[in-house]
Amino acid sequence: MTEHYYQHDRNHKLHKRVRSVKWFFKAGAITLLIAIPFIIIYISFFVAREPDPITSGVRTSTFQSSSKIFRSQYFQFQAEDNWDEDADATTKTRFVYRAYRGPLIEQDLVIEINPVSALLDATHIQAVESSDIGAFSLSSPLSDHCDTDLPEADKDREQQMTLNEVTFLCDADDTIFDVLVGLKGGTPLMKLKRPDGTEATYTIYYRDLRALPTGSSIKGIIQSFQTR
Repeated sequence: MTEHYYQHDRNHKLHKRVRSVKWFFKAGAITLLIAIPFIIIYISFFVAREPDPITSGVRTSTFQSSSKIFRSQYFQFQAEDNWDEDADATTKTRFVYRAYRGPLIEQDLVIEINPVSALLDATHIQAVESSDIGAFSLSSPLSDHCDTDLPEADKDREQQMTLNEVTFLCDADDTIFDVLVGLKGGTPLMKLKRPDGTEATYTIYYRDLRALPTGSSIKGIIQSFQTR
């Protein structure tokens, strides 16, 4: 009887343990079934979702122009925002404009109407052609320093010369970056048509005082220039 009781008790414990194991697996299966939808949702919305592209802070935006239009009764042109007319130096026929970096003058522009000088001097020449409406087109690139085309013996003084088909005075011994605008086949004394049918003679002189001048400013001014 003792043996039978022991066997029965052993079977009962074994059965109880099996039921515990079954219940554990059933509970695990139920938990898994409940968790699966949440796992799918998590993977769909958080793990498998493509990350937003990194744009390094670049945004598409519209920038307003940083330039000015200058007008007189004889002409108009466009220049960068750091340019201003020098009212003290300007007269009725001589117009002076300057570009600033803070209080420092970096560039000069002088436009004269009907000047008396036959020839002007500079180190560079910008040859242009004029249209019937008094606008310019560049006929050649801005020249190098004019002394490049002079014999060594002539590089210590001003020399009249023709460069890019414009006749002017080459300031051969000067190191300043200054430019005269001249008509192709002519001189810096440019006779231009005005919208009212009259003509006037214009000279345009530009000087760049920066350490590394490029001539880009005078090119922009010339290409926007029109008589009035």
